[in-house]
Amino acid sequence: MSINEIITLQFGNYSNFVGTHYWNSHQKRLLERENSTEDNRNYITKLFRESQSSRTRFVPRAICFDLKTKLQTLKQDGTFADEDDISDGFTTGAQDVGDIVTYNEPKIEQNDFVKQVQSGEFDQNGKVKFEFESEVKTWSDYMTYELDNHSIQLLSENYNDGDDFKFFGKGQDEYKNIEDDFEDYLHYWAEECDYLEGFQLMSDLHNGYTGLQSKVLEYLADDYNKKSRLSFMNWSTSTTSKDEKDDFDVIYQYLNVALSLQTMKNYNSLSVFQGMQSDYFKSCDGGIQIPYVEYQNDLAYHTSAILAAALDSTTIPLYQTQGTMTMSELCHHVSHGKWKLAGTSFGLPLQGSLSDGNTLFDTMLSAKGFYNGMSTCLFPNLKDVALKPNSQLVVLQNLSSDLVCPDQIDSKILQGLGLNRNVFNRHPMSVLEYFSERFYPCKTTLTKLYYSTDKLRQDQPFPDLIKGEKNPTTFSSLYTSPCFYDFLHGIVMALRRMNLHKVHAIQEFGLDRDIITELTEDLVQIAQTYNYEKAFHELEE
Repeated sequence: MSINEIITLQFGNYSNFVGTHYWNSHQKRLLERENSTEDNRNYITKLFRESQSSRTRFVPRAICFDLKTKLQTLKQDGTFADEDDISDGFTTGAQDVGDIVTYNEPKIEQNDFVKQVQSGEFDQNGKVKFEFESEVKTWSDYMTYELDNHSIQLLSENYNDGDDFKFFGKGQDEYKNIEDDFEDYLHYWAEECDYLEGFQLMSDLHNGYTGLQSKVLEYLADDYNKKSRLSFMNWSTSTTSKDEKDDFDVIYQYLNVALSLQTMKNYNSLSVFQGMQSDYFKSCDGGIQIPYVEYQNDLAYHTSAILAAALDSTTIPLYQTQGTMTMSELCHHVSHGKWKLAGTSFGLPLQGSLSDGNTLFDTMLSAKGFYNGMSTCLFPNLKDVALKPNSQLVVLQNLSSDLVCPDQIDSKILQGLGLNRNVFNRHPMSVLEYFSERFYPCKTTLTKLYYSTDKLRQDQPFPDLIKGEKNPTTFSSLYTSPCFYDFLHGIVMALRRMNLHKVHAIQEFGLDRDIITELTEDLVQIAQTYNYEKAFHELEE
């Protein structure tokens, strides 16, 4: 059986937080499946490659873009520094000698969790005494895996620890500085693949990494034009200013999102926007609320875990043992060749029902739609949880057969559903397929359903966010929606109101009013694909 490999590219500190949770989960699966059947070995090879290191057998087939200061004790070769390798701090320059200035670099200490992982003392199934919430400073602080020496692509400079890397244009300029190194790294990964299926990308959406990713996508579209490109665009909850009108950062954020959408239109197979903030451009207390999930909205370690869970669940069809989809098929099930912008949803539909003896059938019977209490949209400004998608790929995970439907269903309930007999069995798909057609007739919503016995892995270092049942059933989706029109239209109106002359950085990267006009026209075209009738009436006005 041929193996269709996937290469993952991660852009930015926050997306590397997401990626670390994602790969920790896969590391757990890998250890469970490593010595198993042929099909499971195919799963391993799809996302991992054999390592040259003596410490680990497999490493993710991935390239991570970030600043050197975000690595902590992780070295550029993908391994962690030994205690003897860690600097006690050093001084450069000398005092009182001409114009030379003395700089002191503080000592970077390896945290106790990393020490346990590196020493082999960490038990994937056990608990460790480590205060993740207070001790985790960056994504390498909770890694349970190692990377290849072609997996870390550092930016060419520190950009004031990222504070000067906020705009799309900065990322595009930075690509020129690292282009040769990146292409060498990418060729290294691509050339060892038997059959490269496509590229999975995770990128920060709020800063200059949007521009860096856009140049990489442009390169992939040229050199790997027949390969699928699936992007997850992640929004950090700690980025939005409280003063929307006067803060230039908000202007940058509007432009970063707008230019990313333009890139999506030209070069991506599917772009998935996700974040835990209910409005990208306004400060919102508390963030998006998911029933039975309790998290700290200001902790990247927490919010990125939820996004990683949604990403992991919705991409399960790519590597599942049975019924595997190709990346091209997955993207098409959502986009259908025209809706390139998508969102994610994530929920725990039975978490509050198990104690009452309720089943999936009971839960869906009482719901008005998939999103009504079963799954929460992780897309900004979508307040109507019962919205009707244009298309959706729905993934249900980890449901025991006794929780699918009752042993007996009252005849009056069956009659109310228009059934003269019980058509349901112990397989979750029998319930999903019926209610899918009931909630979302195919003439209004294009639906693809998927069930997996795989489960959400909550072992440390995944944070303790989920309350109630510790082996939960999860319900996730990738979807497109007419509501995206309002999101896109809001960006268009914001761009038209902007006074670009006040923002020097925008002029520096050649964005004049004509280019912004062309950008807004592209966004209007994208918006029309989601709700053409509404777009037509507003354009007429």
